[in-house]
Amino acid sequence: MTTPPATVPATVPAACEEAALRQRLHRLCPGVIGEEPAIRTETSLLLPGRLGARPVIAKQPTDRRPFWVQRCLHEIAVYRALEAAGPPPVPLPELVAADPETPIVVVTRLPGDALGPDRYPATPPPPERVDLLLACLARMHAWRPTGGIFPVDDDYPAQYARLGPLFTPDDLACVARLHHQVTHRLTLRIAHGDAHLGNALLHDDAVALIDLEFTAWRPPGFDQAKLWVLLGDHPQAQARLRDVIPADPWHQAAFWLAAALICGRELRSHQRMAARQQRLARLAADLHVSLHALHRSDLA
Repeated sequence: MTTPPATVPATVPAACEEAALRQRLHRLCPGVIGEEPAIRTETSLLLPGRLGARPVIAKQPTDRRPFWVQRCLHEIAVYRALEAAGPPPVPLPELVAADPETPIVVVTRLPGDALGPDRYPATPPPPERVDLLLACLARMHAWRPTGGIFPVDDDYPAQYARLGPLFTPDDLACVARLHHQVTHRLTLRIAHGDAHLGNALLHDDAVALIDLEFTAWRPPGFDQAKLWVLLGDHPQAQARLRDVIPADPWHQAAFWLAAALICGRELRSHQRMAARQQRLARLAADLHVSLHALHRSDLA
């Protein structure tokens, strides 16, 4: 799971929340020793520890809106599917314990350093680091597990509709048409769902993926589109991501369907957070590019 660049200073309520998580963790995994400080993100509380010789990390959503509670439940489902699916093609955390009622998920903590420190890098990321992540994702996308029931996330038209005024009726009609054609032509793939440099750890020349709360079967191009949006300040990096998408109209349409959807989600998220207002113009510009690409698609 991603370690943010800075943690939120503890307050009395936050300290109580951390103490409560430690108590729940010890009931769920009595042998866990958690002496390291907790890590706070905007939506979760992470508690590193050890279970015997294994480093582990517990995660509990602190944002109690249904979306983030569902993300934790989704992540539990992904880890349970991985247990039944057999060895994945890339290193991934393993499930240690889970409590869907709270919810809490405890997984192994993998070694390594993040390929990049920030979700939205302030400086251009080294191209070789982007290539390492893309190669790791390609192995994930090529995997066809025969066991384990992984979540499916391919209802793009419904997800567009939930984003309200960001999309016109013409946009939604174009999305519905393209999505129908793409999903009948292309095979769904296991996508990480939140692929960025901070969610990839490099250790002994191997890249591991962490933070699986968005992992699901999706049309091709989703992970590349997510990176394209998050690297919006760096045109050369964006161009590199576009280059890896097959040139046929089906894969191109799948990429732009994902890119416009992700831009819309990020815009809605940023609009609710005062600290993120400076990114709105960049996201709006990338949304415009994505929608233009969809409307001029040969499939539309």
